[in-house]
Amino acid sequence: MLLHTWNAPVNRFMMRDIVVNVALYVPLGMAGFLVLRRVTATLLLGLCLSVAMEIAQASAPARSTSGLDVLTNVLGTATGVGAGILFHRIAGRKLRHHLRYRFRVVDQGALILLFLAAGYLMFPFFPLTGLYLPHQKLGVFLHASLLAPEPFLTAAAVWLAAGKMLRAAGFQGARVWLACSVLMIPLQFFLVDRQPVPAQIPGAVCGVLLFIGLRGAWWPAGILLVDLIVRGLAPFQFSPEGSAFSFIPFGGFLGAEWQSATYTLIEKTFFYGSAIWLLKRAGLRYRTASALVAGILLAIEILQTHLPGRTPEISDPLLALLAGFGLAGLARDPATVTADT
Repeated sequence: MLLHTWNAPVNRFMMRDIVVNVALYVPLGMAGFLVLRRVTATLLLGLCLSVAMEIAQASAPARSTSGLDVLTNVLGTATGVGAGILFHRIAGRKLRHHLRYRFRVVDQGALILLFLAAGYLMFPFFPLTGLYLPHQKLGVFLHASLLAPEPFLTAAAVWLAAGKMLRAAGFQGARVWLACSVLMIPLQFFLVDRQPVPAQIPGAVCGVLLFIGLRGAWWPAGILLVDLIVRGLAPFQFSPEGSAFSFIPFGGFLGAEWQSATYTLIEKTFFYGSAIWLLKRAGLRYRTASALVAGILLAIEILQTHLPGRTPEISDPLLALLAGFGLAGLARDPATVTADT
């Protein structure tokens, strides 16, 4: 069954699927190499995961299995391994000049999370052509609330966490970098499938100000955890009738359209990884921080069984544990140095 598409005609749909299958496994290859430090082991991890996914899809009526998918997934893993090798060589240097700007990497976990933050804000990276759609987005933007609580809190938490990461990653002038990054919000007007809302801008500015004026290591972690709870349970309209809880890992990702699934994966990995990283900076061990975040997410998923329109499943707690495992692996790198928060 895995070989049934080898003789399929080559067309633009097949080429699109090949690009998608390669791209989806690049993060796995990069993160796997940075944690395992073994090329062969990382490639085997990508191969085993791809084969397992294809076998799982064999029992799903709406999905088809393909040996070509396995091959492209392994190619994506190999591409990620190459990116991981390059990243490790660059990030392992104690001091270097980057575009005539002094840049000292002291926390590779923070740098990885900053990459994920950029993906969360800018994915799918495809620019719009013409001004018709940006004009439509601007109309939606102008009619939305300036102080909507949920996007305001999320933006504040993201920019506060990003400020801590910029400093930990060795960026001199972290305040300037953080303030300039607020411009990423209006840039979403010119990206495919992104719609900025007004509350993000004052929220981001609030996050910048909190980073500048807030002292104490526990506040950033606490704010981000509160945001996770609010986003997970909003609008807090519980129903007495509960829905089923799914114990199939990442079933929601497999059933979603690839672009939506990729964005959701980047978003959740960033938020869960950031919460764990901030808790570690506050003094917890990665093991404890990962268990705490996974426990909170599990409680949210259980409560979501009584929230209409939600799909409660085991995926989010498992993703948090995987993120914690990856960050712990990066922290064991001798090139990683702890910076003063």
